[in-house]
Amino acid sequence: MDIIDLFQIVRLGEIDSFINQIAKADIDQVNEYNQNLLHESVANDRIRIGTLLIKKGINLDQKDVSGQTSLHHAALHNSYELAEKIIEYGGNLSIADSYGNEPLWTAVFNARGKYDIVKLYLKNGANPNHKNNSDRSPFDFAIQIKDPELIELLENYN
Repeated sequence: MDIIDLFQIVRLGEIDSFINQIAKADIDQVNEYNQNLLHESVANDRIRIGTLLIKKGINLDQKDVSGQTSLHHAALHNSYELAEKIIEYGGNLSIADSYGNEPLWTAVFNARGKYDIVKLYLKNGANPNHKNNSDRSPFDFAIQIKDPELIELLENYN
């Protein structure tokens, strides 16, 4: 099956087509952005497809062209269920993207009052004091935006 077709099947959430094609496909194939099918599942909230890919052993830590893994994308798209499954199967919360941001930074930056993914990442060992390439940590950002709930949450894991 052509790479574009399988990514399109995931994007559209065509679960029956996906199940029919996945047995004969390379689940670690990447698109032009170096994203794998798990990135695509997360971005399009395809929980069932993402879960199947995880159970089949897809590379959980594949970096896209920006160095972001599926855990970065889960934070960006507020995909708690897939983030939880990725962590359960061994996804690495310490991989930094090309800006030096680990998935927790992405979760904090995109939280906007929704702290479930931040809590999940902290509970599983993410470092609130990890400095990115600009010498800023998720904790520094929470202070900058003056979010008392987020500050308290991150302080509890310092």
